[in-house]
Amino acid sequence: MATQLNGRLECSECRATYLRIPTHVRSDSPILCTTCGNYIGRWYEVESSFMKQGGLNGVFDLHDGHIIKI
Repeated sequence: MATQLNGRLECSECRATYLRIPTHVRSDSPILCTTCGNYIGRWYEVESSFMKQGGLNGVFDLHDGHIIKI
């Protein structure tokens, strides 16, 4: 099981894991870094990566756009 995030969920510019997720997010919604505004990807890409890295298995938690290792 992963204990660190791969680059897909981390901002390539500032390395933060704070995501700006729209209130009414759709699969094609753009997700931006809350810290620097850099484009991270579409919601379906970010969500898929989060799940593959343990998002449903109690490894990481997504709270207010911040990905936290549990």
